Amino acid sequence: MKLNLKLTILFLSIFLFSCQKEKIQYDTKLWYDKPATDWYEALPIGNGTLGAMVYGGITTEQLQLNENTLYSDEPGQRDVKINVAEKLDQVRDLIKNGKLDQVNKIVADEWIGRAQPCYQPFGNLFIKFEHDENVQDYKRELDISEAICRTSYSLEEIEYKRETFASFPDQVIVTNFTSSGKGNLSCTIKLEGAHPTANTKVEGNTIIMDGQAPALALRRSIKKVRDWGQEWMYPELFDEDGNHVPGTETIMYGDKLNGQGTFYQGRLGVVLDGGTLKVDGNKLVISNANEVKIILSGDTSYNGFDKSPSKEGVDPSIVAKEKLENALSKKFGVLKLNHLTDYKNLFDRVGFNLGELSDQGKLPTNQRLKLYNNGKDVSMAALFMQYARYLTIASSRPGGQPINLQGMWNEDIIPAWAGGYTMNINAQIYYWMTESSNLIECTEPFHRFIRELSVNGTKHAKESFGYNGWTAHHNTTLWRSAQPVDNGWCSFWPMAGGWLCQHIWTHYRYTKDVEFLRENWQILKGAAEFLNDWLVLSEQGYYTTPIGSSPEHGYFPEGADYRTPFCEGATMDIMIIKELFTNCIAASEILGIDKGFAIVLKEKLQNMQPYKIGSNGQILEWDKEYKEVDPKHRHLSHLYAFSPGYEITKEKTPELFDAVRRTLEIRGDEASGWSMAWKTCCWARLKDGNHAYKILNNLFVEGSRRKAGLLPNLLASCPPFNIDGNFGAGAGIIEMLLQSHETKTVEEVEIPIIELLPALPDAWGSGEVNGLRAANGFEVDIKWKQGEITQAKIKSLLGEKGIVRYNGEDTILKLKKSETFKLN
Repeated sequence: MKLNLKLTILFLSIFLFSCQKEKIQYDTKLWYDKPATDWYEALPIGNGTLGAMVYGGITTEQLQLNENTLYSDEPGQRDVKINVAEKLDQVRDLIKNGKLDQVNKIVADEWIGRAQPCYQPFGNLFIKFEHDENVQDYKRELDISEAICRTSYSLEEIEYKRETFASFPDQVIVTNFTSSGKGNLSCTIKLEGAHPTANTKVEGNTIIMDGQAPALALRRSIKKVRDWGQEWMYPELFDEDGNHVPGTETIMYGDKLNGQGTFYQGRLGVVLDGGTLKVDGNKLVISNANEVKIILSGDTSYNGFDKSPSKEGVDPSIVAKEKLENALSKKFGVLKLNHLTDYKNLFDRVGFNLGELSDQGKLPTNQRLKLYNNGKDVSMAALFMQYARYLTIASSRPGGQPINLQGMWNEDIIPAWAGGYTMNINAQIYYWMTESSNLIECTEPFHRFIRELSVNGTKHAKESFGYNGWTAHHNTTLWRSAQPVDNGWCSFWPMAGGWLCQHIWTHYRYTKDVEFLRENWQILKGAAEFLNDWLVLSEQGYYTTPIGSSPEHGYFPEGADYRTPFCEGATMDIMIIKELFTNCIAASEILGIDKGFAIVLKEKLQNMQPYKIGSNGQILEWDKEYKEVDPKHRHLSHLYAFSPGYEITKEKTPELFDAVRRTLEIRGDEASGWSMAWKTCCWARLKDGNHAYKILNNLFVEGSRRKAGLLPNLLASCPPFNIDGNFGAGAGIIEMLLQSHETKTVEEVEIPIIELLPALPDAWGSGEVNGLRAANGFEVDIKWKQGEITQAKIKSLLGEKGIVRYNGEDTILKLKKSETFKLN
């Protein structure tokens, strides 16, 4: 009787809890009533190393696979001899004399390097089912609250269900099939490599797929290389006289290039409940099973950014075998519990809803996207922000690689923009929201990436410039080359190190982790050393850069019929340098080291080239006002000090703050996917929630391979697909709800301002968000109704000071660790 009473109480408690949770109705599912027919419709899963796009097919299921250390080429392969120092003085004279066409030529011919290696696909898993395709009640979904893909349908009164997830704790991809009856599961399983080098065999009940990535995957044609006069950079393709070597191609494998290229292995194992398992060549055939568990593991010979994967690489079979055997020994329920425990520890930190789902919000996701701009589905913004958090967890976990242009999902041997790391906005935008969205652990791969890049960046600074410290340009890959890539229009841009260091400082601002700051001091200092050496005195007596550019944009020099990106002291250069020097000075004081170096930086800071406002009230992008190549250009480089930086604010720099607004008005509201995300962030920082929301709506349209917007799976299209729009827009949504980039001096100490609902759009009249993070280690929950806060909680995780701002009123917080301030 006592036991029954306890069970009754337990059931009642669960029921009441479920009812309570039901009221919140978090919007956390992408779902569809048809299988994916295209990669752009498939659903992404990942564990920070292995990734898959899940199609949810009826008669044939497909998982397109990736492993994020699988790239073409090898370390150092793309490095060439670059000597900037030799002609720097000549270039400075040419700039002063207005001969920018000659500057263009010197940079294009002598100061840039080869194209970057390409991120590679791993393979495909195909599962062909022995049943009819005319099913009923079909549904596929990605539940981002659990990071599980599900497919279900019924056929002849039998219900079929699949669950697929990528487990971080077990480092495998798991797929489990069930049906409502006994013996209804029959299928053939095939694992294929993505390259012609791949071969598949079966040992026992395990499919083993081995392959090797290309030793060269060049995203340029032979003609393009010749047009640019870069034959000398590619000894694999051209002889010393510049003649194309017969039999060589832009994609070549180790058989033609000394055995080079990364090796990889995928392993697949199966566990059945009932039924039989047979081998058919390189496939597994399952008949009449009750339940099927499929485990996939994979690894590559990657052994670090500075080691040859073909000569010094690890044996990928060791890890692949170990992970598979470990996972096969566990029941599906254990694997699922391991996955959910790990994932939900991260995802469940933040909840976000914008009221009850409308009828439109309950439609399949692709239909919601199609109808979104009629204004009847405000909850989609909440789903999208949480989707960005999901994608972060899936593609950026400790020990793995950072997010690349594809996230980690790619089916092409030559992907768009090589699937690398573009560092003049894209690589950084992936991590704009990571700290504020309470996923601090997920920043580790990016911080390690910066440290690794600084190694080759130090070599490049010394050999090409003759300078101290380290630098990098606008692009790199797994192999962390710091030289500029090909295409002189935007590639020579030695400012990437400075921008990357912003993320080190941001992590410190949120965590106040002095040891982290100490571990990364040499990275900050090295980037500042290079830029300190790079500075020169202008004719006006200001410190500026000798040659700069505004990334990927250009202007027409006065009286010229050609365009250039170059000038002395582009605005973004100055903004990055001022920010880096300021942060280094602060870090030096916190750590009590390198005080002499800090004094040098202070002296330079006091005499930096000032920003200029143009005839239309806009911030000038270059040293003077020129005719721009594209006044609506996608990059907002000259707004760096406003967003993602924090130098320009309404209180501290009101004239520049107003100039930011004017600059954005001139740039317009439409652009590429990630550019609209950046604009959303900017308008949020202007405290104009309705304009930020308008631009967000411009992104929330049906995109494609040729149109900016969102794909059916809600991945962002630039076009074509690259993932930065997802993370940038996610950051913009958070900045509409919470900002902590501004500071105020209190008792001679700079304290972050935690501003609540700084840019709430009218459309989000009522809602709730909890678990967001602010600088100085605060965790923030906010509830609002009719645009006004009904309750807010600000919890101090570190015992640091802060200032809460709402509706223009400031409250100074002096909380002890774990204490909470409430605003009702």
